[in-house]
Formats: sequence, structure tokens, C-alpha cells
Amino acid sequence: MFYSDALPPRQLKNTSFRFLTVIMIACLSGYAENALAVAGDSNAIEQVFCNAILIFTSTTGKAIATVAVIAVGVGALLGKISWGMALIVVLGVALMFGAASIVQALGGTASACTAGSILAT
Repeated sequence: MFYSDALPPRQLKNTSFRFLTVIMIACLSGYAENALAVAGDSNAIEQVFCNAILIFTSTTGKAIATVAVIAVGVGALLGKISWGMALIVVLGVALMFGAASIVQALGGTASACTAGSILAT
């Protein structure tokens, strides 16, 4: 009789989601510590958001987006991921990098985040 220690797909999906949620909270808590390190600065929250924007739209963000598009594209070509999911990932990447121009077109101002606004610990 064959016995497998693998988790059922639904439980594996829930476990993966919980793991990614914990990792994301741990990463974002580092931003909160940086914001609290700046005593008396009224723009600490703004700088934390600017740091996140700068990370996601910099070279690091572009590399992560490239790997995501490649992985989803290969999965779609192999039939492991639906083409709809591949389209959603590509659309999400496009929105992430086009968010500043979308906000500016809706009447907002250009991005106020500059490379010098990253907090130092």
C-alpha cells in the first residue's frame, strides 16, 4: 500500500497563503521600525510608503516582476496555469509600474518620492 505524507491540495494552498502572509508582515514590520526610529518627524508614514514604492518600482521590483512574468508564462505554456491567471499577473505588473502615471492622469501630482527619502537606521 502506498502512503504519502503530502498535504491535500486545499490544505497546502492554505498553508502557503499563511506562510506568505507571515513573510509579508515580517518584511513590512521592518518599515514600521524605520518609521518609529525617526523621532519627531511628522512625515514618517509618508516616508515608509515612499520606501515601499521605491523598492517595488526600482531595479529590485523590475527583477521580481520579470521572474513572475517568466514563471507564469512558462506555467501557462505548459498548461499548469490558466491563461486568465497569466493575464492577471501581467496586468498586475503593468498597474504596479504604471500607477504613478495613472494617479497623475486622474488629477494627482507627480510622484513625491525621491531616492533620497529612504530612511537610515
